[in-house]
Amino acid sequence: MGKYKPTIILTLTLAVFLASCKGTSTTSDPTPGPGLGPSPSTKKWVVTTFAGGGTPAQFNEPYSVAVDSSDNVYVADHSNRRIRKITKAGVISTFAYGFNNPRGVAVDSSGDVYVAEYDGHRIRKILSNRGLTTFAGNGTAGSTLAQFSSPQGMAVDAAGNIYVADTANHRIQKITSAGVVSTLAGSGEWGYKDATGTAAQFRYPKGVAVVGTNLYVADTGNHLIRKIVISTKAVTRFAGKLTNGAGTAGNADGPGLATATFDGPQGIAVVGTNLYVADTANHLIRKITTPGAVVTTFAGSGEWGYKDGTGTAAQFDNPKGVAVDSSGILYVADTINNCIREISSTGVVSTFVGGVAPGDTPGDTPAMFDRPQGIAVDSSGNVYVADTDDHRIRGIIISSQLVGGTLAGDGQGEANGTGTAASFSFPADVAVDSDGILYVADTWNHTIRRITSTGVVTTIAGSGTAGHHDATGIAAQFNYPSGVAVDSDGILYVADSGNHRIRKITSTGVVTTIAGSGTAGFADTDTDADGNPVVAQFNYPSGVAVDPSGNVYVADMNNHCIRKITPDKVVTTIAGTGARTADGADPDNAVGTLATFFLPQDVAVDSSGNVYVADKDNHRIRKIEYK
Repeated sequence: MGKYKPTIILTLTLAVFLASCKGTSTTSDPTPGPGLGPSPSTKKWVVTTFAGGGTPAQFNEPYSVAVDSSDNVYVADHSNRRIRKITKAGVISTFAYGFNNPRGVAVDSSGDVYVAEYDGHRIRKILSNRGLTTFAGNGTAGSTLAQFSSPQGMAVDAAGNIYVADTANHRIQKITSAGVVSTLAGSGEWGYKDATGTAAQFRYPKGVAVVGTNLYVADTGNHLIRKIVISTKAVTRFAGKLTNGAGTAGNADGPGLATATFDGPQGIAVVGTNLYVADTANHLIRKITTPGAVVTTFAGSGEWGYKDGTGTAAQFDNPKGVAVDSSGILYVADTINNCIREISSTGVVSTFVGGVAPGDTPGDTPAMFDRPQGIAVDSSGNVYVADTDDHRIRGIIISSQLVGGTLAGDGQGEANGTGTAASFSFPADVAVDSDGILYVADTWNHTIRRITSTGVVTTIAGSGTAGHHDATGIAAQFNYPSGVAVDSDGILYVADSGNHRIRKITSTGVVTTIAGSGTAGFADTDTDADGNPVVAQFNYPSGVAVDPSGNVYVADMNNHCIRKITPDKVVTTIAGTGARTADGADPDNAVGTLATFFLPQDVAVDSSGNVYVADKDNHRIRKIEYK
């Protein structure tokens, strides 16, 4: 039951996550337990890390990426000394090798690939036969026009000119298509100065990007984004705050020159007229509008990896969906790794299907996913996946040995129909009832869909227009529904993320709101000082699960906590402080509201009442026990 939150939470978290399990507090928790009625004072909701942690596996310090006109991606795989190629289908291979620590890669309009060889102090070109030639630089560190010193970032303009961040020379170099090298900007001495051409100063610039007639520079050591007008060579500060005449390291969004701060930004890329910055020491991806220079955080902090293992030795990359079968096996939609992972009752993590194993060998073609997020398991052990960016519902059917086959959907759309005649738009979650009927949170269509055992797809609730309206069937409205769960009576529960509400759909299609005021906030069901009722609040709830007693558990994503709704509609917080795990810290494993999460996206409940959480930006699977 994984989730997708379009337009509101954009997450692209990177790097490895560290394993650590912290001590347990002894404070009591007044929240009712898995069944009805008050809980004994000796029992608490205890949070532990169930899986996740370790070191990188597939690449070794990838530094830079570039995309060609066919949507092939090239990666400067620095410590493996290779350029890797990732096709549009996700197949990874070694494109060229034999470099001296490559850190920059660029592709021109003809498909020629250029590599900044950091420790080789030169620019290499990969020929069509995969051979290598030196395009610029003599291989010795230096500051003459024929030399570079630890070059890193590169960009190519429409005329085929290459711009190089000549990092240790503190300058920006230009190489024409004929191989003529000149200095575009930078004195060769580190510092900070806005000026023209070689009168300007940079400090270890590491990234460059072309937008029209301007070149933007990630001025790493100055914690700034600089702008160069290519025709005049005029250098100005584009984004990043100054303090006492120097760039300020920090992490703040806002107007580029007055408020925004970066910490060692290294990578910079352009999409349309917007800049995206790898704000390295902040572990963030930042977005800067051009013009305007308004800085926002585009993607959160975190650490990534792909590794099978036991408990915290395993790694995930933005896991967004979890489901548990009748034997206690947990299935995880490991979204960025494009695979489904399996966790045994003893915590052993393995790849169930999909993805690409460490190295160059792709998984089985039918089992390739594109950012899978939602997951469900039926009573026969069949696994169903909301393959979000493929706009399909996939199945791993045990009886027929169908692995990753498409049950319904064929590209983005909103059509009802049978099998691939139907279409979805970024479906984020699936649930399956005791009769094998699938229910889909069709997120960008703002609807809930139903798939029969024969593959017939119908819309059971939602008009297709974002809004909030309790009604029957398609007269009702949702706003980016992201999670769906079904109880033993066939009642559906929906995490209506954009409405900050939890909705209920009866077997006859009647939609009602069971919790949430409709305003983003953080409040349990309570009474104020005057005895007036306080309506519970959520903040983009993204995942739901229901236990046999009818209690509904909610991954309250932007509140970084797990909530519980009793059949009497009483909302309590069972785990999470309401604040996210601190940057660079391991999540706290503790009792109840002393634990910390970072954008938890999904929840699942086993037959014993244990709750499992896809703690997305902590890259962990957490377990909450009531004991």
